[in-house]
Amino acid sequence: MWYENNIQAYCDDEEQYNMLKAMFRLSCTICDQAESLGKDFVKKGHVFKNLDMMRRHLSNVHKVQMCGLCLEGRKVGVPLTISH
Repeated sequence: MWYENNIQAYCDDEEQYNMLKAMFRLSCTICDQAESLGKDFVKKGHVFKNLDMMRRHLSNVHKVQMCGLCLEGRKVGVPLTISH
């Protein structure tokens, strides 16, 4: 049995656990997809400690905001949340 802290759920299947962990990983898809790292970009695969740190990074570095309504009822993973 595996526990995923970001969604506070248990999984009894390792494949499902790994899928959920990837879906709810707090990482910057803009930095991950960048050809070269710009100023203040984070390295590919960097995981933020919490959602507020990731939101500040997106706002300060990339000048985008994560949709608050999407985050509030977050039924999809963070990488699928709309950024404006």
